[in-house]
Amino acid sequence: LLRAFGRPYVCAAFFKFTYDSLQMAGPYILKDLLNYLSHCSGQEGPETSECSLGKGMLFVVLILISAGCQTAVLHQYFHRCFRTGMRLNASCISLVYGKSLRIASAGGTEETGEEQRTSGEIVNLMAVDSQRLQDAMTYMHTLWSGPYQITITLIFLHWVVGWSMVAGVMVMLLQIPLVTLVARYIRLAQRQLMTIKDQRIKVTNESFGSIRLLKMYGWEDSFESR
Repeated sequence: LLRAFGRPYVCAAFFKFTYDSLQMAGPYILKDLLNYLSHCSGQEGPETSECSLGKGMLFVVLILISAGCQTAVLHQYFHRCFRTGMRLNASCISLVYGKSLRIASAGGTEETGEEQRTSGEIVNLMAVDSQRLQDAMTYMHTLWSGPYQITITLIFLHWVVGWSMVAGVMVMLLQIPLVTLVARYIRLAQRQLMTIKDQRIKVTNESFGSIRLLKMYGWEDSFESR
């Protein structure tokens, strides 16, 4: 999978890094623009180099360029992630389907020592699990992008408000145990939900198989009379 889809996904990491860096450029330029407005709004007399109209327009143009570059780069990032996710989804479906055709039976056999898989589990692997892999590819770069964003944000806050940003860091650290506990319960609930989905798909497939059998042999009247 890395050899097949690794190159465009690595290119998406470059776009993600550029977008995260440009996110910090906007507040810096906005801070300079606010300082310019507060310093030059009440000034009277001849125009100086610090309070010239061109300097103010420069800040506005820089904000516009920064926002436009962020939008373009973010779309390129999501385009490559979505494309890689769809390719990975199709590949996983093909691999699972090919494997299901090679095994002895749909459920496996105890004599051969193969792990038994029901038809519902196989359908879930091709429909649900492969879709989750596709969705995960979109936000997989958050594993390194999250710490990078937190680091540059803390540096920016320290430059603006000083050591007062430690209070925000402490609140964020105190939330980690709560988020971990909630994620654990969600993971346990998802496991139970997948088991129920497997059973539901198995019963649904058996029901449709029985209905097809009745239709093929024309046994509807005999079953209705019972």
